[in-house]
Amino acid sequence: MARAGALSHDPPIPRHVSAGPAGSTCGDGSRKKAIDWYSPNVPLPHLVIEAEVNRCVPFPGQALYSMVGRLDLKCLRSDTACGLGYRFDVRTSHDAVVRSGPLRLAATNGVVDRWIVRASGSER
Repeated sequence: MARAGALSHDPPIPRHVSAGPAGSTCGDGSRKKAIDWYSPNVPLPHLVIEAEVNRCVPFPGQALYSMVGRLDLKCLRSDTACGLGYRFDVRTSHDAVVRSGPLRLAATNGVVDRWIVRASGSER
């Protein structure tokens, strides 16, 4: 039950972008065309659809980059849980990632790996 609301935190349009009109993701379509397509196909209020189209159409790679980052962080959390076993605490794991500041994903992976070694008290 703790994860019941997890899907509500996913970006509403990006999970549907691949099924949208080609113009809405390639930049050669109109804003209206994208909104007209999403409105009957995505179960969201019209204002949310407009906001997401306004955000995603000018920067088509943003949805992809966001999802790749989200999935990588999810894998990091899983690796941390495996590496620390019963000592794993999601709050301290989250703090280790956030304290490292804005880093590329590869650098964040290294930060977390070093943190796991320190937190577990052993070499990986």
